[in-house]
Amino acid sequence: IGQDPRRINALAKRMLDSVSLDGGHIHRTVIAAIEVACWDILGKSLGVPIHQLLGGQVRDSVLGYANGWYRTERSPEAFLDAAKAVLAKGFKAFKLDPFGTAKGFISREELELSYAICRTLRDGLPKDTLILIDVHARFTEIAALQAAQ
Repeated sequence: IGQDPRRINALAKRMLDSVSLDGGHIHRTVIAAIEVACWDILGKSLGVPIHQLLGGQVRDSVLGYANGWYRTERSPEAFLDAAKAVLAKGFKAFKLDPFGTAKGFISREELELSYAICRTLRDGLPKDTLILIDVHARFTEIAALQAAQ
């Protein structure tokens, strides 16, 4: 408050330096939102789009993907039914976290269920469907390697 929003790097540094590290994703998300708003203000003041300020447009379009669509029973069949409903809305890409509530480590049983969910989606959806996996940074390095195998 009371600062020039066009001095984006100085503001971002000030915000990052003023928060404790224990705020995690919340602090960084808020700072990112404020920073994007500052870029928008700067672009509007100069009469140019943000992408021009950041070096120019790179692509003509960006792939949209469905997220949060799998709030359903945690079974391969339920995930596939939910994915087909989203596919019917026109999405060609799906992001999901098939690992349930596992945090840190994942049991063999949970890992097998997660694999079954992914296999069922891969086998049950059109081959050009993009399936994106997100674990929300919840696993240790060892558990992440186990899941990736």
